[in-house]
Amino acid sequence: MMAMNPVRGVFPPLHVFTLSADARLVGDIADVCEERGMVTSRLDSLGSLPQAMGAVESSAAVALLIDAGDSLSDALQRAETLTAIHPELAIVIATNTPRARSENGIRLIDRWRAADRIVDELELAYIGIPAFVSDRRHAQSTIEPVRLP
Repeated sequence: MMAMNPVRGVFPPLHVFTLSADARLVGDIADVCEERGMVTSRLDSLGSLPQAMGAVESSAAVALLIDAGDSLSDALQRAETLTAIHPELAIVIATNTPRARSENGIRLIDRWRAADRIVDELELAYIGIPAFVSDRRHAQSTIEPVRLP
């Protein structure tokens, strides 16, 4: 039985891109997304993101999960650059034992959390709910409102 997508009917279906060398993490995320009626695509590198986004309908909701691996600072730098180039892209970084729930308005989640919790974070990032109230100012300045038909 397919689980109900909590934002279905209000927002377009989410297309989740994953950037990770961890096949288990990518597979677990794909399984949860499939259960929720979402589409997933694994990126081989960050350089493949423009082509992958080009293949998605322009009205589609898009989110990216970046696996920080050994360098949270590198992942944050990539995420901040991507946010400037693609403001419509919701980004969550999976990292080992994050210091906080967000940094510079980018959501952080422990990569060892259950995959459904990571997908929840991707959905929350897409709909613009900040991880902290203090992130609200940043979110309001960078996220375009979704226009419903």
